[in-house]
Amino acid sequence: MWNRRRGSNVWRVVMLRRAMWLTVLALPLAVAGCGGGTPAPTPRPAEGSETAVVPSPATATPTETPWNPVYGYDPGTSTAVAVVDGVVTQMLAGDIEALAALVLPIESPCITGLGAPTAFRCPAGVPAGSPVAVVFAQFCAGAVAFPASEIRATLRPLLDGSPRLWGLMEFPPGFPSSKSANAAASRYLLFVVNNVDPPTAFTLALGDDGRIHSVSYGCNEPPERVFRSWTTTATVLLSPPASPRPR
Repeated sequence: MWNRRRGSNVWRVVMLRRAMWLTVLALPLAVAGCGGGTPAPTPRPAEGSETAVVPSPATATPTETPWNPVYGYDPGTSTAVAVVDGVVTQMLAGDIEALAALVLPIESPCITGLGAPTAFRCPAGVPAGSPVAVVFAQFCAGAVAFPASEIRATLRPLLDGSPRLWGLMEFPPGFPSSKSANAAASRYLLFVVNNVDPPTAFTLALGDDGRIHSVSYGCNEPPERVFRSWTTTATVLLSPPASPRPR
């Protein structure tokens, strides 16, 4: 005999299980509909209808021009003294042979024996007292003599230092004898080398004929200081430039 209450319970269990299975089967579809599945492929444009992709222009980063000053006059500046202009031209051109030919050596008696200075030492087989050619250079500690044959090695650091003209002074005849190995030098040509920081000065002592009597390296002083120290006794023929400029 059919038990209505029991049959009703069995029917409920069957319907409940069916509903659970439908829920389980529908869950992947619901997840896919929420974006969890593989997205549909993007349709490829028809051939010939592609749009070119133009890259956006790169934004240039502004850069500051470094302050790289050069001291001294520009090449071609005249001192208004023809023989001096010739020396300046050769110095700026780096013509070491022409400059070496302008250096005026001094003849001095040579010395023999141990301890004789190199510049004044008698060559082998030459008796003491024989004349030898020497050239003087001024350094911070004083004047130094060296053989005239070494003048190129002495001038080379100056030529390699990006020299520029700084000024020109004229002293009374024979003054100052302590600044030159030869008192006949009357003009002092002031240069500045730009390959050191800060730029430093050096001078050439010149005679009236433009010959170089001595080279002064000074004490690694700036050209402004050297110029000021000489203006109390010298006549200024060419004043220094107003200020340094960028290269």
